[in-house]
Amino acid sequence: MKKSLTFSFAMLLGAAVLLSPVSNALEADMSSSIAYRSEDTQICYVSEIDEVISNTEIDKSVRQTVKERARTGSAFYSMTPESQEQVEQLFGVPFVENALLDTMEHSTAQKDQLNVFFNSSTKVMETEYTRYWLDGNVSISLCANTFYDVDGMCGSQKTYTKTFPKQNYSISKKLYTSRSGKCFEIYTVQDRAGCTTAQYTMFQHHATDYALYVCNENAQKSETAGIPNDYLLTLLDSFSFEN
Repeated sequence: MKKSLTFSFAMLLGAAVLLSPVSNALEADMSSSIAYRSEDTQICYVSEIDEVISNTEIDKSVRQTVKERARTGSAFYSMTPESQEQVEQLFGVPFVENALLDTMEHSTAQKDQLNVFFNSSTKVMETEYTRYWLDGNVSISLCANTFYDVDGMCGSQKTYTKTFPKQNYSISKKLYTSRSGKCFEIYTVQDRAGCTTAQYTMFQHHATDYALYVCNENAQKSETAGIPNDYLLTLLDSFSFEN
């Protein structure tokens, strides 16, 4: 029996895409589903955690901070990282690279954030690293959940859910295979007027789960402007999974 962990997404509003047909032989590395309930619609992604990072890879300064926070009864702490490279060095995790995102400006409305979760034995269980970009009227976020070698973590499952009011939104799912050959299950959310207001996907690479969001900053305004239909696909095609 696999242990199940649950995480709820914050609602973000986003953009439309055109999806290319894919081979039936390909499957996304994270399964997902839509549950239509009486008052809302819930999207669920399930991650099979089969790879973790050793706590010995974590920098001594982080382990010391964890011990200090644990003495106060805390089970997590947050920080604002200076860069992706800093997080990689402190926590021994190689993140996926995206050449296109590297050219974009970071959002000033939301700061990048890292949450560190640890157990009573002062071992890091999971980190949650979220980065934000702004490209014109398009807001982008990439959340990376990385898992570590605590008892029961490897071989467990984690469930991610996102909920939308049924009276306001309709949701569809399509498969897309990027240039790297990786398959993604992409969700598009449209409002009652048929305008795409949210789109996202999740994927896994080594010990990290990634949630990618593309959001239309004007979605709440009457003069709503869409984004290019292939915007999310272009981002997915720009990821490198070689590390």
